[in-house]
Amino acid sequence: MDCGIYKITFPHGKCYVGSSRNIPIRWVNHRSSLRHGKHCNIKMQRAYAKHAPKGDLIFELLLVCREEDLLMYEQAAIDALKPELNISTIAGRIEHTPEMIERNRERAVEQWSDSDMRAAAAERARQAMSDPKRKADNASNAKKLQARLSQNPEYKEALSKQARDFWADESNRERKSQHHKEVCADPEYREAMKERSRANWADPVKRANVMAGLLKPETKGKQAEACRRNWANPEYRARMLETRRAAKERRERSQSATTS
Repeated sequence: MDCGIYKITFPHGKCYVGSSRNIPIRWVNHRSSLRHGKHCNIKMQRAYAKHAPKGDLIFELLLVCREEDLLMYEQAAIDALKPELNISTIAGRIEHTPEMIERNRERAVEQWSDSDMRAAAAERARQAMSDPKRKADNASNAKKLQARLSQNPEYKEALSKQARDFWADESNRERKSQHHKEVCADPEYREAMKERSRANWADPVKRANVMAGLLKPETKGKQAEACRRNWANPEYRARMLETRRAAKERRERSQSATTS
């Protein structure tokens, strides 16, 4: 069984603790990334660059377990061993330092500036998503991850803060608005969205879930507060009034054309 918890000890004695559904593959990936100087863990990369000539890395399998128990046992191992090379002391959390963020950004810019690489990546994605089994596996894994993370208050608060910061930036709002207008200008896209909406509302289970969420007191309170905040903005209010006026004129023209 390849699923479990492992430890990597460096020549100077410090270690890293991790978990994986496929430990042999993860070990290969660790070694390859370290040798090429591209490991996402800056602590491990620095330790490897400094101490690798003194000896090889020591890989230990600490525990074999079920996939759903990985985070629990990884956290127990982190608490017990206190590994110095883990970026985060919380299992499953990835914390990036400013240096890591900048390095990843530069690497992404360099990679995606290559048109051949972009085309190859797009083709791989199309082939992968055309496989029904692959799509089903991805959806299942995403649901499992979301269910696990949704139980973490810190994760939910971090997501909320990220969203608030993003939408507080006027340039982000303008860019998203422009993209939405361009996408919705496509008749095929609008028809596809209508069809998807009709299919969702034709499903009694999905319809009941949506309605249950909308009728929650806390949801209604948040919606009311958002409406009050939006309508207190003169620009938003003017834009909405203009949209309603234009919609009313279209309905009147349509009705007059039908009666005539």
